[in-house]
Amino acid sequence: MSYYAMYNLLLGLLFKVGIKCENHGGSILLLKLLFTENYLYKLISEAKKERIDKQYYVTTEKDEITKETAEELLRDTEDFILKIKVVIRNLNNDKIEEIRENFGELTG
Repeated sequence: MSYYAMYNLLLGLLFKVGIKCENHGGSILLLKLLFTENYLYKLISEAKKERIDKQYYVTTEKDEITKETAEELLRDTEDFILKIKVVIRNLNNDKIEEIRENFGELTG
């Protein structure tokens, strides 16, 4: 659930600048390439990996999510949400236009 909270907020950020991306990996990469948010990219990438590992590849008790891991993911999610809200708040028309131009260059 932590990952999906991050991912849905990321989708909101992309929608805010006029980008629709339905691919999780692509959306996460756009965070890094268009917004140069390496720290946030790292947080959501790690959360995605944890979600995949714990949802699809749990084979033994040692693979299950621990309380400590869940609490760390929750802290990371809270941090991610606060920082993405700052990114959204700082968007203005000029910045949105710049991001769209950069996106156009990426997808050329």
